[in-house]
Amino acid sequence: MPEGLRPLSLGEVLDRTAQIYRGRFLTFLAIAALPTGILVLVVALATAFFAWAARQPSGAGQAAQVVAIAAALMLILVGIPLYLGALALGWAAITHGSARAFFGEKVTIREAYRAAWKHGWRYVGLALLLALFAGVIPFGLAFAGILPFSLLSLMGPGATAFGGFILFVLVVAALVSMVWVALMLCLAFPACVFEGLSPWKSLVRSKSLSQGSRGRILVLFLLGWVLSTGMAFVLTMVMIILVALIPALQKPANSDALGAVVLVITYCLSFVAQALVRPLYGIALTVFYFDQRIRKEGFDIEWMMQQAGLTPPPAPAVEAAPWLPPVAPQPETASANSAPPTATEEAP
Repeated sequence: MPEGLRPLSLGEVLDRTAQIYRGRFLTFLAIAALPTGILVLVVALATAFFAWAARQPSGAGQAAQVVAIAAALMLILVGIPLYLGALALGWAAITHGSARAFFGEKVTIREAYRAAWKHGWRYVGLALLLALFAGVIPFGLAFAGILPFSLLSLMGPGATAFGGFILFVLVVAALVSMVWVALMLCLAFPACVFEGLSPWKSLVRSKSLSQGSRGRILVLFLLGWVLSTGMAFVLTMVMIILVALIPALQKPANSDALGAVVLVITYCLSFVAQALVRPLYGIALTVFYFDQRIRKEGFDIEWMMQQAGLTPPPAPAVEAAPWLPPVAPQPETASANSAPPTATEEAP
């Protein structure tokens, strides 16, 4: 039996997560670096365009600004969908690698992304559904409620104060609902990757599995947020101090360049902190997924029976590329190597 294939406490889940991440740190960091690198590249290019436009002569300033804005819009139109797709594939690759590491198997970057690429559209669809239910809908409802109450500011100071209170309540309600939905659906990716479910069935499966463990998962989210925020702050302060020690950047003529450099460094380091912390989320949620299956479904007994040959493993399905329709399985045909007929099949 793999280590940890039993009901775990929160401390044991965190300890198991740290063991998996520490033992394969560079592999998981490289898997998480792909989507982060795409976002860093998009932000860096957009910042470079605007910095270039700001340094143009006064006569060509407006034209340069138009070019910079057009380039930034093109980067957004191309880069954001590319980042979202890479983020979905990266999250699936981390989940796949976490499941293999949980069972003590070897994890490689190529194998993890190859497994994610085979069902890429499924994972992209799941990521879009998660963003819709955990982000777009809560804040969309809050924004729809804000519009009527914003008109109260025209009715006097008392109405303005009441409207401000209602706006605060709506924003808090949106944040709470977003966190609650995220807790319900946080096990959707492990269910989709490990069980091969469709995006919608993965959400339903996550809602069922996460019951009874959402408080523990909330603690995980809070710890991850504190860790990523603290890491980004420390890295940013260190880099700002190092930049401040460069004499060439302290001249008044280079003040604009210094501001752009500090801005790019701040964004890049925040993304680096996300890349460092993201595997912790993926590994921990995968461990929580197996822990919930052990608690609710006796997955540890099922796994031991399968390893002992008492239950046959499912037949592998024929897989197609993500952009092609699924390949129908071929009917089995008799061959010379097929098993001999049983006694009930033989002629008397």
